Amino acid sequence: MDFIISNQKRMSVKLQRLFMIMVAIIVASMTITACWDDEDDENGDGNGNSGGGVAGKRIKSWVITCSKPVDGIVKTDYSYNSDGTLRRTDGYDSSSKLYMYTIFTSNSDGMWEKYVQHYETMPLRVEFNFSYNSNKILQKCQFNTFSGGVLVQTANIDYTFENGRKTLEVYTISGSAADAQYSFNYSNGRRTTSTYTTYVGSQVYTMTYTRTYNSDGTLQKVTYPLSVTDNTLVTQTYTWENGKTTVDHDLYSPI
Repeated sequence: MDFIISNQKRMSVKLQRLFMIMVAIIVASMTITACWDDEDDENGDGNGNSGGGVAGKRIKSWVITCSKPVDGIVKTDYSYNSDGTLRRTDGYDSSSKLYMYTIFTSNSDGMWEKYVQHYETMPLRVEFNFSYNSNKILQKCQFNTFSGGVLVQTANIDYTFENGRKTLEVYTISGSAADAQYSFNYSNGRRTTSTYTTYVGSQVYTMTYTRTYNSDGTLQKVTYPLSVTDNTLVTQTYTWENGKTTVDHDLYSPI
């Protein structure tokens, strides 16, 4: 999401692009997990406790730390509407300057209908539109990238759920063949790892995101390599606050 990707550079920067698409919303910036009330538990484990959240708590912010410089967003703050729907996220770079802000729109069920990312340092806008089946289960996201108001790229994310849990996200950018995907593992009702896989011709690259939880069940941090070719450890640490939220961000976040 941070780049307009040319044909020559598209594969080499795909990891950063796909990662920032969902995390910097936070989906982000992606990014991002939260909890929801028991009555909104239809996509979770039936106990109001799925992924990185517990009932009555929601993400306040997250911060990235790394021994190497990290381009783009390293901190994201969340703000909510009075009904618990996510209103906005603000992402800041390493100099504490606003890098990107995201405006969220929810449907009548409190689920995300769309969100729009606006960049402060470039004429770039990315719009994400979500669709659900008749059982209100997330099916697809189409995202459109605009540069200077001109549409430059359209891509899709397709979601697979098994027994109420998201098991796969498939990203299609260039055509009918999958460009990348995330697969997910769970233990005791919580996501433990996300595995990113990208395809460059006959070459396959992977990287794994590993979660750690606080004693109260909220997500504490996610650790992962800086890129598919750099194993320098990145740590994304979450801060929580008391309050209602209408969605489990694990539905949308890939890490």
